[in-house]
Amino acid sequence: MHFARRALLPLTTMPEVGVCEDEDWNEPVDLFSADGAPLSTPKPDIAIGLKPSDPTNNATSEQIHKILPMSEEFLEAIRLRKGLHPWPSLSIPDVAFPCFIFEAKSDSSVLFFAENQAAGGVAKALKILEGLEREFQEVGGTLEHPLPVIAACTQGALWEVLLGFRIGLEANHCGIHLVQLWLGQTTDKWGLLQLQIILAQIVLWISHTYRPKVEDMLERIRQSFPIHG
Repeated sequence: MHFARRALLPLTTMPEVGVCEDEDWNEPVDLFSADGAPLSTPKPDIAIGLKPSDPTNNATSEQIHKILPMSEEFLEAIRLRKGLHPWPSLSIPDVAFPCFIFEAKSDSSVLFFAENQAAGGVAKALKILEGLEREFQEVGGTLEHPLPVIAACTQGALWEVLLGFRIGLEANHCGIHLVQLWLGQTTDKWGLLQLQIILAQIVLWISHTYRPKVEDMLERIRQSFPIHG
């Protein structure tokens, strides 16, 4: 994990994100497997989500129109009033709407086990986004396409980067997919360079696409609240 933490520094040191390690994602978001049994609680080795904005000065819980849409105050308000779940666990308020999940295994293990664990985290992160996107549409927003989530898995020096996404927002027709974007050995110079380039692109995606789109949806939802005071 030492090398992984160093490799992921461009992501984990971004000022607009929060990071958690080995935290149970135990916030109920109505996530079920195909046969109706609850999936096991995800516990990513490392996960990255959006860090809430600083608190809004002099704004009460009734003055939603004065609260920044990405503030912890507003996220708590939509959790209580709208039944949305910004956080995978209430114990990690700095990790809202998770967008990157990392799972590591040793050389003696197999990559499939890391992929399987990542899939659980990706599914829950996508379910959190689904709630946000559904509410955004209910208040009149137009959704071009659902936001994806990125995962990285390792087996020793072997790294894999995957994209998790949903097709369809209808409850009975929503499919979650996890597809490989890249696979390479970090012991190889070319493989290490490719990984660095990919991680740099993920940083840009979080900063310029993911967070702005989440903030836009939250702002639209905020505008739908009645104004008090």
